[in-house]
Amino acid sequence: SYTKVYPHCKKFEDFVEQDSENIKLDLIIDATDNLEVRDKIDKFAKERGIPWVYGSVEEFHGHVCFFEKSSFDAFKITNQSPKGIAAPIVMFIASLQANLVLRYLVDLPIKKDLLYYLRFDKDGDLVIDKFRMP
Repeated sequence: SYTKVYPHCKKFEDFVEQDSENIKLDLIIDATDNLEVRDKIDKFAKERGIPWVYGSVEEFHGHVCFFEKSSFDAFKITNQSPKGIAAPIVMFIASLQANLVLRYLVDLPIKKDLLYYLRFDKDGDLVIDKFRMP
């Protein structure tokens, strides 16, 4: 058995209108940069019973969550601009997303509906907090 990945690099709205009915999806990987689109992804995924992996970064911290049953509604949608992004934290977040995705696709166990919050404490130590999503 093997896994094939088909990226869809377009606006989410365009994907939903043009392609979504003709494609069987096993998983959605979030690579967006705003909460509004993530909310749309969550609603789309819930309607079709498709899990999705969320990742977000700001400054020196970030979040990752493999959504299966929990809702993205726990995140307040605002129009505020991020305070900036430190490129190295992006790699931590992307790596955690990729590991969850690969483990899921090859049927290895993962924690679903658990928010991982990666941050650096006041001493500069990397801290990973975990929160069960409602």
